[in-house]
Parts: sequence; C-alpha cells; structure tokens
Amino acid sequence: MLFLSALVINLAYMKSARRYSSDPVLSFFLFFCLMYMDTNNGLRQMVAAAIVILAFPLLEKRRYFLFALFVAAAYQLHNTAAIWVLIAIAVVGKPMNIRTKFALLLGLVFLLVPGLVTGFLDSVTVDNQYNSYLDLKGGMRIARALVSGIIPGALAVIFYYKSKRNGVVLDRSDSMMLNIVIINTMFVLMGTYMQYWNRFAFYTMFSTYIMIPKLAEGVFGEYSFYRGGIRMGMTILYFLYFCYNIYANSGLPGASSDSLHNFYIEWWC
Repeated sequence: MLFLSALVINLAYMKSARRYSSDPVLSFFLFFCLMYMDTNNGLRQMVAAAIVILAFPLLEKRRYFLFALFVAAAYQLHNTAAIWVLIAIAVVGKPMNIRTKFALLLGLVFLLVPGLVTGFLDSVTVDNQYNSYLDLKGGMRIARALVSGIIPGALAVIFYYKSKRNGVVLDRSDSMMLNIVIINTMFVLMGTYMQYWNRFAFYTMFSTYIMIPKLAEGVFGEYSFYRGGIRMGMTILYFLYFCYNIYANSGLPGASSDSLHNFYIEWWC
C-alpha cells in the first residue's frame, strides 16, 4: 500500500509538472522541498489530493462531470477532498476573477475574526478525528506562510497585473493555476492560526510548485540576473526550507527527539 500510495502521489506531481510547468525539473524539486514532509503524516490525504490533481486536465477541458467523479473517488479516501467543489467554483474562469477575490476575502475575514468558523469546524469534524488540529498551530508558522503562501501569492498578483499591463492574455490553464495559487495563499495564511487549514493546502499547493518558475520568470525574466541569480537562489532557499522544516517539526508533540538526527543519517547514507 505504501508503494502504491507513493506511486500515485509522485505520478500525479510529475505529470502535472511536465504538462503545465515552464521548468518541470525545478517544479518537481520544489514539490520535494514543499510537500515531501506532508506525506509523513498526511499520506491518505495526499493520495486523495493526487487523484484530484490527475483529474485536473478534465476541469481545464470543461469536463466537469468526469472531474466530479474523480473528486468523489478522492472523497472516499479523505472527506476533505470535497473542498475541491468549492475550489473549482472559485478558480474556473478569468485570472483573479471575482469568485477568487471573494474566497481570498473570506480568508482575510477568518484571520481577523477566527471565532466565526472555529465552532463550526468543531461541530462538523467527522468522529472528532481532526479536532486536535483546531488548536494545533504547528511548526514553521511564519516561515511556512512566507515560503509556501505569501511569496507565491505576491508573485502571482504582480505577474497578473504585469501581464494585463502588457496586453498578455493568459490561457485557461495558466488562469486557473494562478487562481489556485491565490486560494492556496488563503489556506496557508489561515493555517498560521489553525493547523486545520494547512491540511486543505494539500489540495492547492501543487499550483505553487508548478507556477513559481513561470511567475518568477514573468516578474524577473527581463533582468539579466534572473537565470544566474534568482533561479539559483530559489533552489538553495527552498532546499534550506526543507531541511529546516525537518528541524522545526521534530519538536512537535509525538515527534521523536532523534528525528532530525535520523533524517541526516538517512539522507547522507
């Protein structure tokens, strides 16, 4: 089962990187740095997310019923997959459309008044399985939000307005991916207050690792230092983030005190 789970997850991310990324190698490396840790305690949810990601081309081609069937299949593995019904409604259409902006606004309202939804989540969590996440803030709160949410979200907004100013019309896939980056930023920001929301980012983070190369090139590509500086800097910083993520989460409840030490032994040996 572990082998099949790993196969589905890696297949989904490799196929989406090859299909949508302007730099598939860098995108898959970013997947490793940003999401590899999530497979340790979120394997079932990651498989559910992978199923939806494999079905994403159906959403792009407006084959909504077939896409819904894949979401239903993913739901059988993890009930949070149902969030993709709302995500799809928000991201289909033009980049930065009114539904995407409204979703981001809801996220900002949550950050200002979190009590509005905390009680609701507590009441609908199935069998209280994830109630602990309602109070868990987790490690890497600000660093995680900055690296996986705020920076990609800012790049997406700059990329959108720069493209609009230059008269560049984004195709359907790029428009949807850019909108998903915005939704992902919302989930990640909400996750700084409540770890529960970071679990929903499992379903949207794929857009970040796919779009970062394109967004960075679109924002910085006109400058000569992009290829030699920005790209190399991203590679180093995201790898350092991955290593520090191991360190930060080794101190969480239930984690082994030797987890960081064991990581380095397994990594180098």
